[in-house]
Amino acid sequence: MKILDDKDKQYRQFVEDEQRRATMTLVILAILLFPLFSFLDFFTQRDHFEVLSFIRFTTVAIFIAVFFLLRKKFFYAQPFLIGSLILMIAATSISVMCASLNGSGSPYYGGVNLVLLAGVVILPGEGFQNVRWILPSLIVYVFLILWVEHYTLLNPQIFINNMFFMGSTAIVGVTSGWQRSKERKKSFLQFLEIKKTATLLSEDLQSKDSNIESLAEEIVLKKIEAQNALDLRNSFISIASHELKTPLTSLNLQLEVGKVKEIHGELNWKSFVQSFELQIHHITLMIDDMLDVSRIQTGKFIILRQETDISQLLTEITNRYYENKISEEKLFIDIETGLMGEWDSFKIEQVILNLLSNAFRYGLLRPVRLTAKKESKNVVITVEDQGMGIAQEDMSRIFEKFERGPSKNKSGLGLGLFICKEIISAHKGEIFLQSELGKGSIFKVVLPI
Repeated sequence: MKILDDKDKQYRQFVEDEQRRATMTLVILAILLFPLFSFLDFFTQRDHFEVLSFIRFTTVAIFIAVFFLLRKKFFYAQPFLIGSLILMIAATSISVMCASLNGSGSPYYGGVNLVLLAGVVILPGEGFQNVRWILPSLIVYVFLILWVEHYTLLNPQIFINNMFFMGSTAIVGVTSGWQRSKERKKSFLQFLEIKKTATLLSEDLQSKDSNIESLAEEIVLKKIEAQNALDLRNSFISIASHELKTPLTSLNLQLEVGKVKEIHGELNWKSFVQSFELQIHHITLMIDDMLDVSRIQTGKFIILRQETDISQLLTEITNRYYENKISEEKLFIDIETGLMGEWDSFKIEQVILNLLSNAFRYGLLRPVRLTAKKESKNVVITVEDQGMGIAQEDMSRIFEKFERGPSKNKSGLGLGLFICKEIISAHKGEIFLQSELGKGSIFKVVLPI
C-alpha cells in the first residue's frame, strides 16, 4: 500500500510541474496576444476600436495583477487554479467585447471558442478539472448576451449557432482532457516501472562489481543479436517471396503453353492437370510450413491423433504426387502392409512429403528409396537418397529454422526439417540422420505405435 501511495504522490508532483509550465505559457500568450489582436479590431471594428482597446489592455493589466498577486501562494501549490483564472478572465473579456458590439450577432464569439480550445490543449487538467473553468466561462458569455439584449435574443439562430460551436468545443475538450489524463497516468506508471527496473539493474551491476566496459560489451552483443535477428527476418522474407513466386511463374507459363496446345488440339489434359496440382501443392506446403512455424512458436501446434494405416497413407502419397517418379524408376518403394497406429495422418503426410522433396532436390537425379516397416513397438520409415550428402559439421544444424541444404542453388524456406522434427517430437517419436558427404543421406523416422 505504501508503494501505491508513493506512486500517487510522485504522479501528483509530475502533473503539478506540467501545470506550472502550462500556466506560464498561458500567461505569456495572453499578455502578448491580447494587444496584438488590436490590429484586428482596427481593421474590422474601427468604430469601436477605442472601447475594444480599453477592454484588451485592461484585461492584460488584470492578467499581470492576478499572476503576481497569486504567484507566491498558489503557483507552486495549485498551478491549475491560476491557469483556470487566466482562461476565465480571457473568456470573460471577449464576452464583454461581444456584448459591447452586436450582442449575439458579434463575430467575436469565436474568440471565446478559441480560448476554450487553447485552454484544453495547453492546460493539462486531471479528470474533469476543465469543467471548473469552462462552464463558468460559458455562463458568463450567456449572461452578458442576455443582459445586453434585455433577456430577449435579437438573433436567436446566430446565438444558438454560437453556443453549438462553443458547447461542442467544451465537450470535446473535457472528454479529451479526461482521456488524456488516463493515458498520462498510465504512461507515468510505465515510466516509474522502467525507472525502477533500471535502478535495480544498476544496483545489481554495482553489486557484481560490473564496470562500464562489460556493460558496453553486453550492449554491443545485444545489438549484434538484434541485427542478426533482423537480417534473418529480412532474409526469410526475401526467400519466401522468391520461393512463392517461382511456382506461380511456372503455373503461369504452363497455362500459356496449355492455351497454345489447346488451340492446336495437342493438350494432354491429364498431364496438364497433374502438373498444375503439383505446383499448387508445392505452394500449399510452403504456406503450411510458415503457418506451422507460427503455431509452434505461439504454443498452438496441435496433433490430432486418429486410427491411421501408415502403409495406405504412404501408398496414397507416392501414387498421388510421385507416380511419374515411380514409372521412371526414380522412386523405389518397400512398404509393409498393416502398419496401424494412432497418429495425425495430415502431419505425417507433411513429414513424408518434406523428406521426399528434399531427397529429390539434393539427390543429383539418382533413385530415392522409401521404406516402412514395423520394429518392436515402433513403425520405422526411412527415406534414402544417393545425392550429395551432408557434412558432419552441418548435420547438427540441419534441423534448425531457416537452415537449408548444402547445394549451391539453395531453394525452399529452410523450415521443412525443423517442422518435421517438431511433428515427430509431438508424436513422442524421433528422427535420425545418417549421411556422408558425396554418398547420400538416410532420414529415419521412428513413430511409437
